[in-house]
Amino acid sequence: MPTEFCPLCGHHGEPHDLFCRACGGALTDDARAGGAIVEAESLVTRGMLAEAIATIQRAIGQSETADLHVALATLYLRRGSAGGARREIEAALALDNNNAVAHAYMGGILLNAGEAEHARARLDLARDLAPNDLIVLMKRAEYWLRLGIFDNARHEIALGLQDGGGAPHVRAMAEMMLATIERRSKNSFSRQLVTLPRLGGIRRLVGRSQDEAEGSVEVEVTR
Repeated sequence: MPTEFCPLCGHHGEPHDLFCRACGGALTDDARAGGAIVEAESLVTRGMLAEAIATIQRAIGQSETADLHVALATLYLRRGSAGGARREIEAALALDNNNAVAHAYMGGILLNAGEAEHARARLDLARDLAPNDLIVLMKRAEYWLRLGIFDNARHEIALGLQDGGGAPHVRAMAEMMLATIERRSKNSFSRQLVTLPRLGGIRRLVGRSQDEAEGSVEVEVTR
């Protein structure tokens, strides 16, 4: 039996319905959030960033969700407001601390603020929460690209694309990002982390035993 009425037209809804079968109105918070985000994306493609921000802000006022705060953060980043974006990501995580995309965006914000170590920790957490999420992998690729470690950046994007997930516009952005990685990696120095054996003989020259010198050390090289 129907358990809900559409707030727009009064039509009876079935328990599993996300949208009204009569008028198409959203019946759940998730549906309302998704509709607002799609509308905002459409506005952005038409160059109407302020209107897109207002759309998400109205949706948050009606029914606050973590995804809406993340969406608003991305719009603030487009506007160049890092502070506003960070506040929205913090609000998203206050609602859902397991939101992988929010953690990934926080990683990007921390990276832009020069906090590379904290950014890496956030991005690792995002991967642990959603290892196949294309947006998470794109933010991780952005991290490696910023450091000039192209192979790692390429791997992150390729991993996300091969899974087949992600919305079409997100996949298009990922493919563009992969093309950017390929272009920048040509005729450029690429930094890698490699593992080298400790030089036991050299360490013995300064009075250390071979046993103390065994093991390996990670160093960064440029190629």
